[in-house]
Amino acid sequence: MKKNNNADQPVLYKIVMLAAGLLIGFITVKSIFLIMDVKTDSMNPALKNGDSVIINKVSGIEKGDVVAFDSPIEEGKILLSRVIAVEYDTVEIRNKILFVNDKKTDIISDETRNEKIIYPMKFCFRDNMPPVKLERNEFFLLGDNFDSSFDSRSFGKIPADIIIGKIVYKK
Repeated sequence: MKKNNNADQPVLYKIVMLAAGLLIGFITVKSIFLIMDVKTDSMNPALKNGDSVIINKVSGIEKGDVVAFDSPIEEGKILLSRVIAVEYDTVEIRNKILFVNDKKTDIISDETRNEKIIYPMKFCFRDNMPPVKLERNEFFLLGDNFDSSFDSRSFGKIPADIIIGKIVYKK
């Protein structure tokens, strides 16, 4: 009776198994992670133009996370912003000060508020914005570069289904 061991297996079998393992690994990684380059300064200083990021598509999203999402305005464009508020929160901006559920928050730092000018609400919602109540599966996102970011102040709250995932690594 002859024992079957790896040395007896044909080389072709080993090549097929290696290729199948690589293919399964590649598909798994592609379905969980996305790698992209940052192309704006809207998240400066956390992420700078030219940085590379890895996005985890399956992890949960919490306040403070930086996320990638499909632009609600421009089809095919991916944007990056920080989660400021989650479902059932209320967000308001008064003279460049962010309030979540009527509490002042420090998620956006003073160093990202570069301009001394404060625009009135009748001009735009960049520096002053009325309260916005989020519903189930909705998020409010802001860029860290408060004075130069295209975010929820421009396009409003976003549904959870357009969020691709959260940034888990930057280089």
